[in-house]
Amino acid sequence: MAIEQQNLIVAERCYAALGNIAKADYLRKINKLVAQEGIGNFRVQAKLAEVKEREGDYNTAIALYLKGGLPAKAANVVSTFNVGVPPDQLDKISAQLIASGMLEKAGDFYEKMNVLDRALDCYVKGHAFRKAVDLARRAFQSHVVELEEQWGDWLVSQKQLDLSIEHYVQAGIFTKAIEAALNARKWNRAV
Repeated sequence: MAIEQQNLIVAERCYAALGNIAKADYLRKINKLVAQEGIGNFRVQAKLAEVKEREGDYNTAIALYLKGGLPAKAANVVSTFNVGVPPDQLDKISAQLIASGMLEKAGDFYEKMNVLDRALDCYVKGHAFRKAVDLARRAFQSHVVELEEQWGDWLVSQKQLDLSIEHYVQAGIFTKAIEAALNARKWNRAV
């Protein structure tokens, strides 16, 4: 309770009184960090979240990870422990993942939550085309050809012409495949 209210000195003393010296010592280290960096520092919030996670208080751990700006750790708690989390908390996790640029992780998170359209969106925006195509093959067959072409286009933009050829072939866009083969000097593939 004291940790949830971020009254860490009281929490440290409570653990010491209960004889849990390891946690009391850990909280003493966190208190020193608080003195240096402040209670709102992401490292402090992460350490507090780790304490709550080890105690099995997953919802508090998730809230602390989010407060500390660590949405990937919050998502990991949800998926590892199959925690029943309120929908607004799930939205916060996914929104922070996206805002942090962790689009592939957000796609994984949405996929685990069975929100497949958003998962596909995040995979594509994060250029995780392998996962996007795999998901499309399972759930959105009509998107596979378009995704293969986008994957090929992205590979061309990354100067990976030889890899783009196969994706254009999979998409049935042979003109782009031939052009990529010629530019990659893969003459036998262009024929």
